[in-house]
Amino acid sequence: MRYAGQSYELEIPLELLPAIEALPKALKAFHLKHEEVYGHADPSRAVELVNVRTVHFQRLGIPKFGIDREVEGEAPTRRRAYFKDHGWLDTPILRRASLSLGARVEGPVIVEQHDTTIVVYPGQYAEIDTAGNLFIRFPS
Repeated sequence: MRYAGQSYELEIPLELLPAIEALPKALKAFHLKHEEVYGHADPSRAVELVNVRTVHFQRLGIPKFGIDREVEGEAPTRRRAYFKDHGWLDTPILRRASLSLGARVEGPVIVEQHDTTIVVYPGQYAEIDTAGNLFIRFPS
């Protein structure tokens, strides 16, 4: 809130009441705060409500993690793919949605989904954790 024409505002909390009760209380609190901060107040002067900030919340259920099971058409089962240090290899193509939680696939393999393509190189493997994340790892 601020006096009309001023270029600086004071933050004044609004009580959770009907506007007919909350606004007069906020106006009184504004004049008191203005006196406290600037050393003067003018209750006869017009006051502007410049910004209203609210906080909302909504309780959500527990999210269900997993793999998006949407399948967009049939994927080719294999294709030739080039891997540095290995050359052209006949490479399996898998749909991400076809991999179950806990699955492990050995590279070379290409995993496709509607928004990305994941390449697992020879010597690597990919694992799907219980939340559906795919991790590419090197054997230890």
